[in-house]
Amino acid sequence: MVEKVQRQGGGHRRGGGRLAALVGAPLVTESDDPRPDAGWVAGLRLMTGHPALRGEFLEAGMAAERELAAAVAERTGADPERELHPRLVAGAVGVAISASTDLWLRLGPPASYADLLQDALDQATRGLPPAELRRPRRSG
Repeated sequence: MVEKVQRQGGGHRRGGGRLAALVGAPLVTESDDPRPDAGWVAGLRLMTGHPALRGEFLEAGMAAERELAAAVAERTGADPERELHPRLVAGAVGVAISASTDLWLRLGPPASYADLLQDALDQATRGLPPAELRRPRRSG
């Protein structure tokens, strides 16, 4: 993904455009098949669910966010050491990926991971809508 952001270059002004456009979407290009390989899903569940592996998974995600922030900074002309924008964009993308992955693993097919991720990026770009007020759930 980072290489894609770097290759696409120009065309986006600082602060403008959708997150997906800024990072060179579509982010999910592998397949629109809502039924991925069962082994891949099992591995993903293991990485996100096992305490010892979860830390490694999160560390890899943080490293990817740093690389993405650097690529966004390069593309927009920002200074990633002195400005928040590249880091905020990378962080928003990271959270969108994390939230979409978690929800997709819970929902499973026929939910499309690409659709969930695009929705998360779109919501982050627009600014999160106000939460609907709901009655608190009663426990017990």
